[in-house]
Amino acid sequence: MKACNKMAPHTKRVSVGSALLACTLLLLGWADELEDIREKGEFVNSVQAAFTQERYLEMLDEPLISKGLLYLEVPGSLRWEYTGPVRSVLLMENETIRQYVQADSGMVEQKSRGLEGMRIFLQDACMWMKGEFESNPDLVAEMASDGRILLKPARDNAMAQMIRYIELRLTNTPGVVESVAIYEEEDSYMIIRFHDTKINQDIADEIFQKLNPDPLQQ
Repeated sequence: MKACNKMAPHTKRVSVGSALLACTLLLLGWADELEDIREKGEFVNSVQAAFTQERYLEMLDEPLISKGLLYLEVPGSLRWEYTGPVRSVLLMENETIRQYVQADSGMVEQKSRGLEGMRIFLQDACMWMKGEFESNPDLVAEMASDGRILLKPARDNAMAQMIRYIELRLTNTPGVVESVAIYEEEDSYMIIRFHDTKINQDIADEIFQKLNPDPLQQ
């Protein structure tokens, strides 16, 4: 493992949650202890995957469904792209983070103070790629008896205002996650299911630098 709008609280939760999911995807493989995950994570250098996101809200009878692509490379390059129903792209490379959203005029770059906060958050979260949970005091990790990993905000920190806990279900392959769920409130949560995951394959630099790199031209 480069028109200003103030991000609404709901948008911040979704953006930070999505970025968090992307970072946690890289570090995980089947193991009996968190220390085993850290050791296996040392051999994972990149992840590519497609995903389906289900967003559940108390006010809606049916979940909101989105589809997308993830590209992630150690130590800090990330592309998290929603391909539909509305396209949006988050690019992170080293200390630079950019976000684009589909508008009537085309893809529009979003600039806000929230992106700087997200950049700092992502730098911390990407440390988890190697299973180094101790580097982030905002989350406490524990492994359930059935092999799930639960990440819970430490008491009285800012993250506790946005999420209750995160649940990760593992596969038998180091670096591959079956699904991740973020629970914000009792009736408000998001599940992302990954498929077609590829580990340690070369990823072109422009994937993390360009909105429309050649391999992703539509």
